Amino acid sequence: GQGGRMGVSGTGAYDFAHKAGRLALKAALGLDTTLIITEDKLYLKTPPSAATGKPWVSLTNADLAAAGSGAGYLGQLKQQIDPRSSLQNLGRNVENVHRVDTAKVRGVKTSHVSGRVDLSDAAINAAPADQREQMRRSREALGADGYPVDVWLDKDGRVRRLEYAISVAAGPTQTHKMVRIDLSGFGEDAKIVAPVPNGATGGLGKPASTAR
Repeated sequence: GQGGRMGVSGTGAYDFAHKAGRLALKAALGLDTTLIITEDKLYLKTPPSAATGKPWVSLTNADLAAAGSGAGYLGQLKQQIDPRSSLQNLGRNVENVHRVDTAKVRGVKTSHVSGRVDLSDAAINAAPADQREQMRRSREALGADGYPVDVWLDKDGRVRRLEYAISVAAGPTQTHKMVRIDLSGFGEDAKIVAPVPNGATGGLGKPASTAR
């Protein structure tokens, strides 16, 4: 069978020093969502509950990974839109890399290169020990042991655009996903704050390097 097509777009900022991000996402049918990502949690902003009056729901990585929890989609979404996860996958396990052309990304001249991210067992076992768990989470969230990737690099070697496509089988339905992440505003203060139990927000500190 074939699934329908639904686009999700968003803007935000990411604090690489504190491994945290804030994204405002817009989806079809007016389903707008604000997400705050930290290293161990995902915060989802929703209309305040009549029972609790709290506008935020927090989910740990264990919640997101739990089978049958209903949060599996959010776990996949976190993995796909978190630029740190995507950039880590580019670090050591990209094969068949070749230059495609040059292009401007949001007015910046870049070199466009293409390759394939390898998330196979062999690639994970060969990776540094501190990267293996992240690679396993990526493979689980993406539902594939590898995927083609296109990267646009500026003159300083910074990633300005990252784009990849994956296909995931869910029963009789094949779901196709295309993910594009544009990065800019390097070095600006991302001003990421995480919700705290009383409904206020707590600062994560001033970042050393950000992208938005």
